[in-house]
Amino acid sequence: GCASGGNIIPLAARYPQARITGIDISSVQVEAGRARIAAQGLDNVTIDCASITDFEAEPASFDYIICHGVFSWVTAPVREAILAKIGLLLSAQGVADVSYNVLPGWRMRQALRDAMVLHAGVESNPQHRVTRARWIMQFLKENTNSATLWGQMFQREADLISGLADDYIAHEFLESTNEPMTFTAFAEQAASHGLAYLGDADITQMIPENLAPATAASLREVCGGHVIAVEQYMDIVTGRTFRQSLLVRQAQAVRVSRLLDPARLDALHLVANRGLMRQARADGIAQFSDPAGRTITTNQACVAQALDLLVSKLPCSVQVHDLLQQCANLQEQDFVKGALMNMVQSGMITLSSEALQCVATVSDLPFVAGFTRTDARLGSRVVNCVHETIHLGLIAQILVPHLDGTNDSDALVRVILQAIADGKMALMRDGVALTSSDLTSSDLTSGDDLAREAGMHVRATLLELARAGLLVA
Repeated sequence: GCASGGNIIPLAARYPQARITGIDISSVQVEAGRARIAAQGLDNVTIDCASITDFEAEPASFDYIICHGVFSWVTAPVREAILAKIGLLLSAQGVADVSYNVLPGWRMRQALRDAMVLHAGVESNPQHRVTRARWIMQFLKENTNSATLWGQMFQREADLISGLADDYIAHEFLESTNEPMTFTAFAEQAASHGLAYLGDADITQMIPENLAPATAASLREVCGGHVIAVEQYMDIVTGRTFRQSLLVRQAQAVRVSRLLDPARLDALHLVANRGLMRQARADGIAQFSDPAGRTITTNQACVAQALDLLVSKLPCSVQVHDLLQQCANLQEQDFVKGALMNMVQSGMITLSSEALQCVATVSDLPFVAGFTRTDARLGSRVVNCVHETIHLGLIAQILVPHLDGTNDSDALVRVILQAIADGKMALMRDGVALTSSDLTSSDLTSGDDLAREAGMHVRATLLELARAGLLVA
C-alpha cells in the first residue's frame, strides 16, 4: 500500500545500496510514483501495481516490510493475506511494521464515522463526499448537547479532526471498510503466521510510567508483567485509537531483551525534538521543554550542560560520549545517561542508528540533497534527514532546487529577483508589492529596496531550512 512512494522513494535515494519494492493497487498512484522515480534517476526502487494477495517474491527476501494505513481498511481475507505474506517474506532478522486502528478506543470514533458515511451517501465524487462529511461533523459539533457525554464526544472529535487533510478524512472515515481490532487480537493473528510482537514504532507508547507511577505499578501487577497484556490495558486506560506494531519471526523474539538500560544508548545517535529549549527560571533549576509540553528539570549542572549541548546541535544528532565531555566522574556520567534515557522514554529524544547528515548552520554555498531538490521542483512537500515530511513555503520552494552547493547568497537573491520578474511571486511591504524598474541581475549593492528585501528573505529561508533538517553537509 505504498501509494506514490512518499515513504520509500526518499529511503531509496538516501540508501543507494538498498533494494526497495513497493506495491499498490491504484494504477494512478503507481504511475505518479514511477514518474517521481524517473525524475530522480533512481534504479534501486520499483513500484508494482498489484494486489497484496497476488504479490509474489522469494521467501525470506525482505529485511523490512512496511504496511501502513492498509490493515484496518481491507477485508478480513486481505488482512489474513497481509500477515501470511509477512510470515513468508520476512528475513530471519527482519522487522515488519503494520499500522491499524485499535479497540476499544476507536469505538468512540465509530459513531462519527457512521454519521459521516450516512450523510455522504452514495455520492461518487470523493471531494464532494469529504465536503459533506465535514459539514455533518461541524453540524454535530454545533448542535449536540455539551452537557451530555454524546455531545462532548462529537465536539472533541470534531476539534481533533477538523484540521486534517481531505485525503485523511476520505481514507479514515469514508472507506467502505474500516475494521479496528484489539491489540490482543492482532498479536494472536500475527502469531498464527509465525510472527511475534517486538514493540511499537513509538517507544513512548510502551512505557506505563508515562501514564503515572501508581497506574504503571497497578498495570504491571494485574498483568503479571506480560508485555501483550500490559499494552492492551494501556490501550483501555488511554483510549488509544491507532497502533504501529513491529513484528519479528517467533524464533527471533525469544532473543529480544526488553531491558531499558541507559548503556544501550552508547552506540546510538540522539536527536532532540525540534523546538526543545531551555526555559528561564529564577530558582537555579534547569528546565527544558519541547513544543508538545514535555518537560525535564534538573539541579545537576552536568546534566544541564549536556542538554544545553544537545539543544545547540539541533537539528543534528549527537552521541552520548559527546554529551559526557563535561562530566567530572562516573557518577555525573550516570546522571546524564539517566536523564537522556528518561527523555527517550517520554518522547523528547528520538534515536537513530546512524548520524544524521544535516548541518545546523548555513554555509556560504548551502547544499540540499539531490532528491530533495528534485522533489521541490515537483511540489511543496519534501523529506528531511529525519524522514519527516516538510512543507515548503513559496520562497523555499523556489530556492531549494538551486541549493546544489554552487550558489552563494548573491546568486540566490538573483534567483528570487528573477522569480519576481517572471511573475511567480511578489515581496510585500505594508500590503504593497515591492518593484524595481532599473535593477540589473548583477547589481545587488545599489541599495534597491527590492534587492535588500529579497536578501532578507533568502537569509531567513535558509535558516528555516537548516532548522528543518534540510541543509546537509
